[in-house]
Amino acid sequence: MIDGINFARNNNYKYLLTLDCDEQHEPELIPQFFKEIKKERFDIVSGSRYLLTQKQTDPPPEDRYLINQQITQLINQITSYNLTDSFCGFKVYRVESLKKLELTEKGYGLPLQLWVQAYKNNLTVKELPVSMIYKDKNRTFGNYLDDPEKRLAYYQKIIDSEVKKCLIY
Repeated sequence: MIDGINFARNNNYKYLLTLDCDEQHEPELIPQFFKEIKKERFDIVSGSRYLLTQKQTDPPPEDRYLINQQITQLINQITSYNLTDSFCGFKVYRVESLKKLELTEKGYGLPLQLWVQAYKNNLTVKELPVSMIYKDKNRTFGNYLDDPEKRLAYYQKIIDSEVKKCLIY
């Protein structure tokens, strides 16, 4: 993700779109995301699998849902963004706005670092509903993050670190 962001920044792209490679996102929504970021002056248009519950195709694994809700609530307390899904990978960014961020987190916690830094830099955000698709409910994180308690602690550590950095500036 960081390499893609840096490529877009270094090559003067106007927009950058990301979506996860695990078939959780519907590419036919891409034009809607670009239309939204161009129509209004948002810096980030982010998908949400929880914005409209009728868009849920597949329910999420319970631990992922609970952690997403808990972390999203914490991000909202810090940022006042009123997000409903802090982990959705379907986003379009205004690249000029991404230039204000110093993203270093290479793991699953990158979105949390992004949200705190976006808030610190006064970036504007809008969520769009996307379907909830979980084709492989047994998919793993591939390491210690498969343990929900360790995953939650990892996310909390990233948020705490970013908040401390923001206080130093």
